[in-house]
Amino acid sequence: MYHNTLITKDHPQQAELEKAIELILAFSDVSSVYFSPHIEEDLNAGIIMVIIGEDSPHAWDDLNESYWKVFEAFPQFSFRIFSAQWVKDELKEGNPFFAMHCTKNSLVYSTEDSKEFHFVEKLKPKRFLKRAKSEFDKEDNSAFILGINLKYYQRHEDHLQAAYNIHQNIRWLLIAASNFLTGEYLVEHDLKVHQNHVGKFSKELVKTFDIQNEQEMKLLELLNAAALQRINAICIL
Repeated sequence: MYHNTLITKDHPQQAELEKAIELILAFSDVSSVYFSPHIEEDLNAGIIMVIIGEDSPHAWDDLNESYWKVFEAFPQFSFRIFSAQWVKDELKEGNPFFAMHCTKNSLVYSTEDSKEFHFVEKLKPKRFLKRAKSEFDKEDNSAFILGINLKYYQRHEDHLQAAYNIHQNIRWLLIAASNFLTGEYLVEHDLKVHQNHVGKFSKELVKTFDIQNEQEMKLLELLNAAALQRINAICIL
């Protein structure tokens, strides 16, 4: 099968990128690899995005879990793994992550199945930006509405529901940031999991709750407990 490594010899990360790609190829069927910088400066060297082949025996979200040895071996990089179909679907939904990171200029390993950057090149900018804004407004509005309802529950001293609303407000803000910075969001209610996920791509968001501050970690636990209790109550109903 045709393949091509597109890392120039003067690339500052040439040796490390080639090693990482070689290790990735040993683990799974890969059609493309992209490398691009983070939005935030001084986070690490950049994002390695792996697009698995259509014939891969493993789903891309499963590989995100089993690739941890590769991730640990290269702490200077952040890693993302997706399928070409996920990229295509997310671009249709206006996800700017892939428009920024799946470009011909960021392609560092290609095969005859490399096609994601074509999806980006075919985008109609005005229509795409309109869709991206619409999706962001939905997520922002979800957090805003929860903030309004919080005042109601505080006035009526419904502390459990108030804590749940605070939890969901923070959760939706982290979901919006995660979609933008990582290309996906987690279907997860534990705020610590959300923070750890998006924190690999943002120095600021990893500090949402200070893990060294006992009071903030206690607050995190209380918010998670309130969310769990509220969700369990809904399930019983």
